[in-house]
Amino acid sequence: MKSSQCFSFFVLISTICFLSTAAHAGGYSTQRFGGEHGHAASDHPTSIYYNPAALALGAGTRVYVEGLFVYRQASYLRRAGAIDNLGTGTPDNDTLGIEANSGQAELGNFLLSPFLGIVTDVGVDGLALGAGVYLPFGGQATWDTDDRFADNDSYPGALDGAQRWASIEGYHRVYYATATASYRLAGPRLSIGVGFNFIRQDLSTVRARNFDGTDDLFASNGSISEGRTLVEGTENSYSVSAGIVWEPMETLRVGFSYQSRPGFGDSELEGTLTNKFGDLPATPTDTVLQLAIPDIYRLGITHQPIPRTEIRIAGDYTRWSVFKRHCLVSREFESTTCALQEDGARDIANGGEGVLVVIPRDWTDTFGVRVGGSYWLVPELEVFAGLSFDSNAVPDETLEAGFIDMNKIISSVGVRYELLDGTMRVTGAFTNVSYIERETQPRRDDLESPSRNPDGAGKYDQMINFVTLGAEYAF
Repeated sequence: MKSSQCFSFFVLISTICFLSTAAHAGGYSTQRFGGEHGHAASDHPTSIYYNPAALALGAGTRVYVEGLFVYRQASYLRRAGAIDNLGTGTPDNDTLGIEANSGQAELGNFLLSPFLGIVTDVGVDGLALGAGVYLPFGGQATWDTDDRFADNDSYPGALDGAQRWASIEGYHRVYYATATASYRLAGPRLSIGVGFNFIRQDLSTVRARNFDGTDDLFASNGSISEGRTLVEGTENSYSVSAGIVWEPMETLRVGFSYQSRPGFGDSELEGTLTNKFGDLPATPTDTVLQLAIPDIYRLGITHQPIPRTEIRIAGDYTRWSVFKRHCLVSREFESTTCALQEDGARDIANGGEGVLVVIPRDWTDTFGVRVGGSYWLVPELEVFAGLSFDSNAVPDETLEAGFIDMNKIISSVGVRYELLDGTMRVTGAFTNVSYIERETQPRRDDLESPSRNPDGAGKYDQMINFVTLGAEYAF
């Protein structure tokens, strides 16, 4: 399939399904497709992503369709102590002036994320070929407005909420189209597999921003200084995956897999930056947005200690430490190097003259652990449950409303039922993602432009609930 055809297919899916995602794991990973059956030792069709080697454990041809129906709630309380220049850039002589740059912000978004996959052995024992389309990374948010400022000419920007310096609305979607091949060696009971991913990234985000990177509402001459920034970008890239599964006995499986970074390094999304400051006209600039998406290591173990039961243990390690910053660079310059001095200013001598905006991230590696199990009430009816922990990727210093993450507990229950003489299996599950509340203290940003940003300190809370509905047909 040509790149243009792949992109057209992605656009069709996003139009039909309102493709979007919410963070279910560390950072903005959204890899919960397959639910309790999605892990590195499972022959479930979602192993197209988790571990291509495990697909060789199945037989025949299987088509799988799944939808995650998600409701995300989040809140951010920005306290007055986070305001940059209270009393000058933000008035402190009336309560409403302070409230225009602080206070409670909330969102409640319904989202849908699908998985489409097919696996076949093409009539060859031990062989499995797979293909799938899905979104393992990304996020989308539309924050509620603060209607107290709906008709307020003194503080018009406050309508977009206290979180607006980090996010008003936007999305970052990372689409994967994957092809896999795997083979099971019957003698050593060892399966090996590889995958190739075509990746499309789409990003669009709107936030409040000023020339100097502060959160000032007014300039020294009394004019409104708060503006808006729209960043849009796209990138096509590739990555690979590989894995193994060993079956030391009929009732025990151990799987290990590796998923590489898109493009095998940092991503560069080509697009535009459009600024609107005060009465000045909107000014679009051709840009490259530099960011990083991690590589992932996974381990999965399944064991059937007694008939009609299965115990599962799974874990992952995600290298979010590669995500150092968002860096927006003008394409007017030949170099797209994000060269900065120690104080955050442009390093002109080393090619940093085109740097427009830098948002430090400095994320940390994350890990997740999961335990779960299944019990077959009758051969056709399986009930399952799982409990997992995922660690936080975002340090206090760079936590903001655009990228909310905390340590989290994920619990899931569901059923899977076979019908049509075992040729079809339908799955339904409910999952709750409970985030551990965080509060960060004000931190004075002593960085120079273009690395200076409004303070994201405050109190963060978030919860995600979603229903998984899937259907698998075998022939």
